[in-house]
Amino acid sequence: MTLPRDEDGIVSVIARVLPRPPGSVRRGIGDDAAVVRTGGRTLLLTTDIVLEGVHFVRGGLPYRLIGRKALAVNISDIAAMAGRPVFALVSLGLTDADRASVGEIYRGMLPLCREFSVSIVGGNISRSPVLFVDVALVGVPARGKVVCRNGARPGDRIFVTGSLGGSRLRKHARFVPRVREAAELVGSVPVSAMMDISDGLASDLPRLARASGCGFRIDLDCLPVSAAARDSADPVRAALADGEDYELLFTVPARHAGKVPSRLAGVRVTAIGEMTGDGRFQALRKGKRSPLPRAGFDHFAS
Repeated sequence: MTLPRDEDGIVSVIARVLPRPPGSVRRGIGDDAAVVRTGGRTLLLTTDIVLEGVHFVRGGLPYRLIGRKALAVNISDIAAMAGRPVFALVSLGLTDADRASVGEIYRGMLPLCREFSVSIVGGNISRSPVLFVDVALVGVPARGKVVCRNGARPGDRIFVTGSLGGSRLRKHARFVPRVREAAELVGSVPVSAMMDISDGLASDLPRLARASGCGFRIDLDCLPVSAAARDSADPVRAALADGEDYELLFTVPARHAGKVPSRLAGVRVTAIGEMTGDGRFQALRKGKRSPLPRAGFDHFAS
C-alpha cells in the first residue's frame, strides 16, 4: 500500500472513501469550510486543532495565547469563505499539568468572541498525553454570498491582504482574522476565489490554482514581506514558505481588478500576479523566472 506523501494526498484519500454528499452540501471536502443548506439557510462549517508539539511548544506560549490561536484559526477559515462566525464548540485534551489552567485557555478566547460575536455553546474534555484544543465553528455568509477557492479563471488577478512571513515571532498566535476585510471585499468587487494563507503562499496558491483548474504567474518583487521576515536570511522565501500568515489570498476578474480597494478595513491589499490557463506555477523575480520553494508548511511532508 502506497502511503500518501503529504497533507493534500491524505485529504484525497479521505474524499475517495466517503460517499457522495447529499444535495444540501453545496461545498464539502477541499475548501476552508464546508457549505451546507439546512432550514432554508446557508451555513459554513469548519474545524481545526491546535496541538502541543506541532502548533506550539509547551512553555513557548501562555495558555491564553493557546486558546486564542485555537479559536482564531477557525475564524480565519470562516473569513476565507466570506463568512462571519456564530457558534463554537471547544474540545480539550488535557494533561494533569493543564487542568488548573483550563480557565486561562478560555479567557484567551473571550476577546475574539466579543470582537466577532461568537458564542461558545459546548464541547468536550478528555485526558490526554499532550495538550490540544480542538474547535468546531459554525458561520453564515457575511454579505449573502459564499466565496470558494475553485472559482478562479485564467486572466484573473491575484491579491493578498496584509504582509507575509515572520510567523515564528508569535505572529501565528496574535493575528487578527480577516472577517471585516473579507466582508468589505465581497461588497466592493466580484471575487472569483478566496482562501486564507495558513501553510504559506507557496503551498496555498497552488491549492487554489489546482481547485480552479488554472496555473498562475506571480511577481516575487511585489510580495508584501513583513518586517519580521525582512530580518531573515531570505526574506522572499520567508514570505512564501513560513506559513501561518492567516491573510486572505483572493482572485478578481481582470476587468474588475482596478476596483479592488488599496486597503480593506485599514489593511493593505497587494496585487501579486495573475492566473493562467497553461496549468504551470510560475514566479518571476526582477523579470526573470525564479523557482518557488518546494512548499510551505505541511504536517506530513518528508
